[in-house]
Amino acid sequence: MDTKPRFAVLVIATTKTFREKMFIQCWHEKLKKYKAKDDIVDTYFLIDEDDDVSVFSQYKLNYIQYGKSTLSAPNIFFKTVESFRHLASSYDLFFRTNLSSFVRYPLLVQKFQEMYAKKEHEKNIYYGKHGCHTFSTGHQVHFASGSGYIVSKAFVESYILPFTVYELVAKIEAYLETHRIENPFEKPIFFYDDICMGIVIDAMRDQVVYFSDMPRKDIFNQETLFGFLNGLNADPETQKMYFHLRLKQPVFEFTSFGILLKNNQV
Repeated sequence: MDTKPRFAVLVIATTKTFREKMFIQCWHEKLKKYKAKDDIVDTYFLIDEDDDVSVFSQYKLNYIQYGKSTLSAPNIFFKTVESFRHLASSYDLFFRTNLSSFVRYPLLVQKFQEMYAKKEHEKNIYYGKHGCHTFSTGHQVHFASGSGYIVSKAFVESYILPFTVYELVAKIEAYLETHRIENPFEKPIFFYDDICMGIVIDAMRDQVVYFSDMPRKDIFNQETLFGFLNGLNADPETQKMYFHLRLKQPVFEFTSFGILLKNNQV
């Protein structure tokens, strides 16, 4: 019996602009280097029915294509939940992220392996950059930032598999009826897929969940990015903490990925 651990990276993606296609090319270059060294992590791009699948086919990238959801929750939430459901039996830990994040695969694999060795895939693990939303009633819901978080197979089995996506959205709607009053200055909560996941967890308090804050490096300019990647502005131990870099601001993201690709630093 094969007991080799299996891990998956799920990337919210689209092909609708040249910027996104540049990101996909960078992911391809990054994965090409990584795959030559290790094969215990698979990466899937989660796309919509109107995205161009040839962009992924030309690079031989895995993708899962979803139709447009009619739910009140954001389509990203729908794609995330359905991908967890589709892949739950095949993987022990999942990292859900997006195209404009910079994932350092060797460090991510190391984190996955450490978690697996501690049998954390058997616990309800929800691990990400902590966020907190305060409703107009004063009630707070805690969640992991949608730019990147890890969940375990056990988490998926506890919070996702027992319910259809429609039942999960019904839980969110009932939760909002209880904890939120109408406020014209409060953005619709369904705009945020990560808060929706936090609500699902908070709505099922009979389940035990292990939620911890994940280190994430937010980078706002190219000098900081290249300095960090080349070890110029962080000691080695600090470097090892960050498998997830979040490049802030669209123009900076696009420019930085282009330079990384050109200089073979993806």
